[in-house]
Amino acid sequence: MAASRMISTQRLCGRYKCFFYVALAIISVQLFVGYNFYNINSSDGHRFDQHHMLPEENSLKKVRSKKHVSDVGHFDRIKIATYGYENLPKLQVKSIPNSSLLKNTVVNHVPPTPEVTEYLPRCNIRSKDAISAMTRAKTLKCKQQIADVACDDQAGILYAKTLPNYCPRRGLETGKYLGCFKDHHTKRDLTGYHTMFADDNTPERCINFCFLSGLKYAGVQYGKECWCGNTFGKVGKVMDTACDSKCPGDEKSFCGGYLAQNIYATGVHAKVHNPAGLVAPSMIEEHNRLRIAYILSVNGRAVRQIHRLFKAIYHVNHYFYIHVDSRQDYLHTELSKLAKKYHNVRLVKTRMSTIWGGASLLQMLLMCMKDLLEMEDWSWDFVVNLSESDFPVKHNDKLAVFLTANRHRNFVKSFGTKTPQFMRKQGLGKTFIECDTHMWRLSDRTLPGGILLDGGSDWIALNRKFIQYILSDGNPLILGLKQVFKYTLLPAEAFFHTLLHNSEFCDTVVDNNLHLTNWRRKQGCKCQYKHVVDWCGCSPNDFKSEDFSRFLSLEQKPIFFARKFEAIINQDIINNIDTVLYGPYPKGTAGLDSYWQNDWHHREKNALSKDIPYTFYSVFSRIISSELQQSFPSRGCYFKPLLPLEATLYSKDNNLVGLLVLFEARHSVDGRKYRLEGLVQPQSVYNILNSLGPTSRLKNVEVSTDFDPKEEVFRNYVRLLGPYHNVSVLHSWGKGEKFTATFAWIDPAGKYAGIYEIPISEDEHIASHKPGFRMPLQPGIWTVKLLHKWQIKAETKFLVAPLAYRNGVLIDKTEVLKYNSGPSQSYTDHSFKNLRRYLHIEDPESLRIYAEERSKLYGDELLTWIETLTKPFWRVSDICYAKDKQSPPCPRLQVCQSTTWSSLSPDPKSELGPIHPHTGRIR
Repeated sequence: MAASRMISTQRLCGRYKCFFYVALAIISVQLFVGYNFYNINSSDGHRFDQHHMLPEENSLKKVRSKKHVSDVGHFDRIKIATYGYENLPKLQVKSIPNSSLLKNTVVNHVPPTPEVTEYLPRCNIRSKDAISAMTRAKTLKCKQQIADVACDDQAGILYAKTLPNYCPRRGLETGKYLGCFKDHHTKRDLTGYHTMFADDNTPERCINFCFLSGLKYAGVQYGKECWCGNTFGKVGKVMDTACDSKCPGDEKSFCGGYLAQNIYATGVHAKVHNPAGLVAPSMIEEHNRLRIAYILSVNGRAVRQIHRLFKAIYHVNHYFYIHVDSRQDYLHTELSKLAKKYHNVRLVKTRMSTIWGGASLLQMLLMCMKDLLEMEDWSWDFVVNLSESDFPVKHNDKLAVFLTANRHRNFVKSFGTKTPQFMRKQGLGKTFIECDTHMWRLSDRTLPGGILLDGGSDWIALNRKFIQYILSDGNPLILGLKQVFKYTLLPAEAFFHTLLHNSEFCDTVVDNNLHLTNWRRKQGCKCQYKHVVDWCGCSPNDFKSEDFSRFLSLEQKPIFFARKFEAIINQDIINNIDTVLYGPYPKGTAGLDSYWQNDWHHREKNALSKDIPYTFYSVFSRIISSELQQSFPSRGCYFKPLLPLEATLYSKDNNLVGLLVLFEARHSVDGRKYRLEGLVQPQSVYNILNSLGPTSRLKNVEVSTDFDPKEEVFRNYVRLLGPYHNVSVLHSWGKGEKFTATFAWIDPAGKYAGIYEIPISEDEHIASHKPGFRMPLQPGIWTVKLLHKWQIKAETKFLVAPLAYRNGVLIDKTEVLKYNSGPSQSYTDHSFKNLRRYLHIEDPESLRIYAEERSKLYGDELLTWIETLTKPFWRVSDICYAKDKQSPPCPRLQVCQSTTWSSLSPDPKSELGPIHPHTGRIR
């Protein structure tokens, strides 16, 4: 029986022997392929088959850390535009699914045209900040830059460990041991500053930290504690055996004990801030006075204010080098006219996109200084930097005299003696990188040892010799600091200061930036730059009329400029200072109380990309033309609007009057083109419905975008809102009872967009709230209701205009639903159906049907609908025509140049005339 079973088994094996060998062969082939693939990819997540690489590509492996593919972690699929390494060809890595990182990788050499590529970081990025930055970055190139810097930082190769200090002044020998000293838990021995280094404390670590902080002595205590100060020994000295705690960073060293500390000299030298007082002009002859090169770094659209600044500081003996932000084409075009008119004015050719707090600000200044040194025909002695927000408070000749008397000194304003607090506030202990016009926070960092940190204001006055030193080659201190501040928030506020105090020029420092700055910390430190910086910073407030008395005390002080000024916020203060400097304009001079600020110009690059403003300007042109026909019914006043040309904000007596829209129109009779301009004023749509109770304190409710908490205004001044705007509500209150208000947002279709409870303090104040709705918003008339205890107390209405234009072209029938049909889901994740009875919305179904019908309109019907929506919110106050070659056959229509309000009317304040032959000035 057993033999029979054995024979049967042998027959079965023989029958399936062929299948067994085939399966074995298949498995062998798979193992061979897998083994070869593993050899290609296992040692480096970015290593590719040598047969697919050009010779230059092999150098890529030399700069990448040897990490296994499995270490790639979260970033198995991050696209970038380029590797960023010089002289390397572009590589294209196709889609890599998460389940098999490099299994399906195909590498092809790409022709010269850049292609979108896939990118894998060359290390396992551990910093949560860097991971967050890579996730939020918009462009592939920026993601790559963040990853590369994060990997270098993580590998410890981004910054030097120590930097040389060339200042000839010295304190005690660095690291000199002074003994073990007692401490007291309430009356500390070292009182300058203290911190914890729980994992890596050593005497050297603590000494470097205290040296960087500018404090003379360092004390290590209780293992992990680091104490700094300028005096010690108040409690008394003890035996070294009391300082027996091992250092967590070096077990061979001791880091104090319980209320006992090993104290060392840091070797720091005291900072010198030379006093420099005013000098009488008679002490320095005019022909011996030095020449100043002004670096004007300007941004925004305040052309007329920049003209006033230029007019006030201009002198034929000085030089003006103007950097215009690369995004500001209108400003660049207007200021280019200065270079054609005045021989000592030039515009920077290599324009940069500078942002608040960005590393680009320092790079821009260094670039401009380098350019100035290379200009052989400009013989200057000092560089002074200014912005469009500055204005002089003394004559230019007084500044020239002052700098001549201090020609060997350099002027920077220091934060003071609390270096660690400054470091924390400025984020100097963090690595940042600028890309996508944003400063991204990546990780914590340790600044190089051996240097004394200083910083404060980024407004400086530096002599030529020091600037030549800054731009010299091969100096390890300069190179090291440039590398540090390349990845630093607000770098221009500390780079020049730190370099001065650690260089051969340490004795030339004057603690003065020549400026009076309007700091109001409570308002200026509200983190208003979150959209461009991963950090909260502070910014000065604008000077206003009530601040004028502060300038009267500056006559005997070495202060020559003040900031910040914004004529769109308050022009009166600038007029007053200008009058003190140069005397009043003749009585009756036109435009003294008026200010014009361009908001849009059709010749700008990408100007038509502002789709909602352009939609409004086009509709305003139609309304102005229609209003003209109604006011003057004769055929001579009939115009067909063609093309918006400019939009200008117009204010008078520090109050915004409205928007000026200049447009081209064709006359209906003679067929010629004319330029017309209309003054369009926004109308109040805020109503008090019940004035009883705590809401009687309410002064105003307004909805717009771009709220500035520092100046407590909307920067979208005339409320041009569209479906893709993040709206906010501003509410202002007088003093009174503390309570909670409810704000309810209702869209044109009768939907409850959101209901929010806002605490109202008892103080007089202005506040804002941004609901953060999903986009797009439903076009039409919105309502915000203010309730208290579910009783409606006030409401305001605002218009979200339908989108009519994309890049200057009317959207077609296929696009209107995409832009003008409202959100595809609810605005928020909450339901408000049970609140209908409190909000008194009548017939929401009919509102919904009407909104759906309107969302399908396009062409002229769409423009007509927008015109109907717009009229309740804006009023045409006046109309004029630009006097060009001929006048239109509308005799009662006034000439723009003869009005007091038109953007074409006279404005002597900002008009730049010839140079006065005796004074060398314009003003």
